[in-house]
Amino acid sequence: MFDPWADEEAKDAPSALVRGLNAEQRRAVETTEGPLLIQAGAGSGKTKTLTHRIAYLISTRKASPFNILAVTFTNKAAREMRERVALLLGEDPDNRSFMPYMGTFHSICVRLLRQDGESIGIPRSFVIWDESDRTSAIKAACKSKTVNVLGTTVRDYTPTGTGGQAPKRLDCGSKGCRLHHLERRVHGACGG
Repeated sequence: MFDPWADEEAKDAPSALVRGLNAEQRRAVETTEGPLLIQAGAGSGKTKTLTHRIAYLISTRKASPFNILAVTFTNKAAREMRERVALLLGEDPDNRSFMPYMGTFHSICVRLLRQDGESIGIPRSFVIWDESDRTSAIKAACKSKTVNVLGTTVRDYTPTGTGGQAPKRLDCGSKGCRLHHLERRVHGACGG
């Protein structure tokens, strides 16, 4: 296994990591100071250049895997990048401690929130709901016949158009009741 921190192997690592790259790719990989923009068309070797650059930064001790943020758009691209960098450095791509901040925008943000979210009031055990989860929760709330809107709890609510039953009139007992809009809001969510 390649150890980027071992002095003997580290001397040979940079030359091995630029072998097979064209002149522009090599220049991008060997640029280790300051910002760098890689702009190229499809199929031109951008991913190869980026993965070699990441491996080069690690092998030359310019950065550790914990200092590199590599964001991609898709899980497939993130997996491919992780596998390529791991192959170049002799690491296990399934080891989540290797390149912990390589992934999609969403996966990296979730990792950061699980790690440090408690400092802003987000518990580590938070759950992310997709559209299906959200719809199921709204329907479950409708079926439980207890809905809380604007701090007022309404029980035994039957939305218009469900089961052929007429809706019950909602009234919280105060003049200008804030619940009259409830039927419109809940009606659509409950499938009415």
